[in-house]
Amino acid sequence: MSQFYLLTPIIIYIIALVSFNLFIKFKDIKNLKGKKVSFIKNYSVSDRNLSAIALAMGAASTYASASSFIGGPGTAFYYGLGWVVIALIQVPTMWFVFTLLGQRINKLATEYDCSTVNDILLARYNSPFLVNLTSIILVVCFVASIVVQFIGAARLLEGTLDIDYKVGLFVFVGVIALYTFFGNFKTLSYSDILQGSIMFLGSILLIFFTLEYVGGFEAGIETIKANKAELLDPFNGIITPQLFFSFWVLVCFGILGLPQTIIRTMASQKSKERLKAILIATIVLYVILMTMHLSGFFANAIFARESIASPDLVVPKLITTVMNPILASIFLIAPMAAILSTIDSMLIQCTSTVVNDLYLNNKERYFPTSELKEIDYAKTQNRTRYIVRTTTLLIIIISLIFSMDPPNILIWLNLLSFGGLQATFLWPIVLGLFVKSVNKYSAIASVIVGVSTYAILTFTKYSLYGLHQIVPSLTFSLVAVIIVHFFTKNKN
Repeated sequence: MSQFYLLTPIIIYIIALVSFNLFIKFKDIKNLKGKKVSFIKNYSVSDRNLSAIALAMGAASTYASASSFIGGPGTAFYYGLGWVVIALIQVPTMWFVFTLLGQRINKLATEYDCSTVNDILLARYNSPFLVNLTSIILVVCFVASIVVQFIGAARLLEGTLDIDYKVGLFVFVGVIALYTFFGNFKTLSYSDILQGSIMFLGSILLIFFTLEYVGGFEAGIETIKANKAELLDPFNGIITPQLFFSFWVLVCFGILGLPQTIIRTMASQKSKERLKAILIATIVLYVILMTMHLSGFFANAIFARESIASPDLVVPKLITTVMNPILASIFLIAPMAAILSTIDSMLIQCTSTVVNDLYLNNKERYFPTSELKEIDYAKTQNRTRYIVRTTTLLIIIISLIFSMDPPNILIWLNLLSFGGLQATFLWPIVLGLFVKSVNKYSAIASVIVGVSTYAILTFTKYSLYGLHQIVPSLTFSLVAVIIVHFFTKNKN
């Protein structure tokens, strides 16, 4: 397949995306001209007035990352229909987040002028130690997640363009640096409308051509039944009830503790917009997850198991097999959009955490403005802008270094960072919003016990009763909250 046909649409798309981003950015600058607006707050969450479509597409496209387009379908190729069912457990996530957390988080964010998830924790618990602890964990887990996206993009380019992995990696990292360097929350949220639409249409396109290639749904099922009948059984020895339950906790209920989804509930102060966003995001997420994972499953009717070197190469190989060069090149934009939309959100939140939660908050705490030499407001904002840009570049470089020698399957690394974030934020956020008596001591105990348990169980590869490590981690974390709360309930 000619690389020219594959590269041209991607190059056009990237140019269009960067141009659109700059257009939104300059429009935002024009609207803010003459106004005294904090650069870091505008960078982190903008004016918190996103439309329903921007809110929905931003949330769905950020959540449907490289794992949904690369790792997940690759796993469905090996595990069968059971993995398709597991993937669909994720569909209610947007409803969970926006319905259960949206209104309460918005109330706190408005009252205390919060711009990050850790600002919410600071407003609720008034504990600098808790915020510093959760900020450090967030940065570590987000870097791991960004590494996953870098690897996914490089493998996508490697599998479809037949180029060296490291060449693909450096090309993509250069693009992401250009794309995100001048952006902020608003510019990237509106870019996500375009990217989410491409992901939605691209996933439908792939399942259509995959089924056409195998002779239709029934013909594909019969071919798989003849070669690998066990893949048709959801409980085939590989997919166990414990795994189903574990993934419900990890990719559905546990999403209430993911900062990248929590921040979206702060992006609009209008409850009507959030309600519309729930419906749009749920439909988009369902279509993407169902079509992509079914495509990975039906790849069993096309490829022999031995012909696939890595699960992460299933989708790239499927694209170049079932589509002609022009269509394949257009489809390549869909997983690229998924990766870009996830990285841009994580980079902004990771940078905001470093600059706002770790640097500015601690600087103000230990060196209050009143004790410092009076500094011109514009100069202060310019300095913050410089720190933000520098931090973004450093995060990209660190993630690039860790991406040089990738693991064999993306989905497990992604789930590792997922679990770390959930063990950190789930109970402090959920209980903090719904249980008034929970105090900072309980929240700190929850984080320490949850993350420690998750780290120990993960790195020792110990599985309690066949459950994923996140289940006992969240359980022990909750027990820690209850015990510490009992002994410190009079110390709010």
